[in-house]
Amino acid sequence: MVLNAWAESSIHYEHLFRPLVAAAAISIIVTLAMMLLAGDRDLGALAAFAVTLAAISSNQLIGLALLLLALFVVPLARLGTIHSGPMISRVAATFGVALLVVNVVMNAAVSGPSIAEDLRRTAGPAGPNGAGPDIYVILLDGYPGSFAAKVLDPGWDRERFPSELAGRGFQVLPESRSNYVRTDLTLASMFAMRHVTPADDDGASALRWMVDGGTAVRLLREHGYATVSVSSGFAPVDIHTADRRVAPVELAELDVSFLRSTNAGKLLSVISPDLVSAQQRGRIEAVFRAVETEAGGAGRPQFVFAHVPAPHGPWVYAGDGASRTDTIRGFYSDAPDVRGISRDEAISRLFDQTTYVGDRALRAIDRILERDPRAVVVVFSDHGPGIDYHGADLSASDLDERTSNIIAVRSPDGVLTLPPGTTPVNLFPLLFNSYLGTQIPTVDDRSYTWAPH
Repeated sequence: MVLNAWAESSIHYEHLFRPLVAAAAISIIVTLAMMLLAGDRDLGALAAFAVTLAAISSNQLIGLALLLLALFVVPLARLGTIHSGPMISRVAATFGVALLVVNVVMNAAVSGPSIAEDLRRTAGPAGPNGAGPDIYVILLDGYPGSFAAKVLDPGWDRERFPSELAGRGFQVLPESRSNYVRTDLTLASMFAMRHVTPADDDGASALRWMVDGGTAVRLLREHGYATVSVSSGFAPVDIHTADRRVAPVELAELDVSFLRSTNAGKLLSVISPDLVSAQQRGRIEAVFRAVETEAGGAGRPQFVFAHVPAPHGPWVYAGDGASRTDTIRGFYSDAPDVRGISRDEAISRLFDQTTYVGDRALRAIDRILERDPRAVVVVFSDHGPGIDYHGADLSASDLDERTSNIIAVRSPDGVLTLPPGTTPVNLFPLLFNSYLGTQIPTVDDRSYTWAPH
């Protein structure tokens, strides 16, 4: 299950290790526990097999039936009512090994080229130390722009965060827009410094490679910048080729996907409803802390890219920063129908978390400027909210809402000024031309209502 899910996800091989080790460890623990309870190695292993299948199944009835089978086998084995020789374990082990070998071979054929490319890919050679300023790029995932805020919740103070940024020397673009409706497309176009085309979607990892060690990262390295990437947990847009990669230990998107699709996750939600939400709060805070820690800490100019996985759902904060529990059901979706709540409730939760994330971002920015007064800081969102966004049917989505984002830049020496209407695809060309002396052409600031698949 873990190998198949990873192979289909097209993410970096590093993200396979933790769920694979966790799955193996849990299987071993369950097996040992059932063997001890049953007092019989082979029948205990059979019961463990049933429990494990019940846990990874997504069907509650099937899971219940398998648990009943285990509950039937264990006490009867303990009482000596039923007996089994080693044949059942030998057959099961042979079948399991054969299944694993077939699975590995099939997935190797699909994922082998991707792994080979990941192993080969680097950010390129480092140039001599430059004299440019430190650059911090903070992505607030799904932060609503002024247009989306005005339409969704006219009573919410949409000017508060931009005004606070302006007071810290930021240029905040009014009514800004993203180029795409998905994070991977936005970041692929940003780091490639051009628009994404259908030809770029050639292979499962092609968009990821436009970010990971792509044109922008190589250019920064050539100009003597140390690169730092702070992971959001959204693995398809991680930068593994950075000189320093900060990966918080909390549950990531792939981990949550296993919990969301299995009976084990449903049971965990009953036993500890806030556990996964607490993990998300921990990850959000870890990203902010990491960017604060990195401020002014390098011996040469540094480029820090910090991807905050909020205010994008799950909504785990109230407006004042108090903890809020979200359900695994719609963990990474804003859509009310997916979450099973009313549209008004979804909007309320979205803007509560947006308020907190804006306040927390300001604290992080103050810490950066305290330690690194000459810092160039970019704050932006990859897209707007998804209250009325349906990824499977863009024609039925509110794309004005989805592309309404925020873009703000602090250039303390006034070297960089963003032209009105600048979109994310042109942020790095304008930034690099201003501070690295490059002459990268800009492209049309347009938003696309389609997405390659």
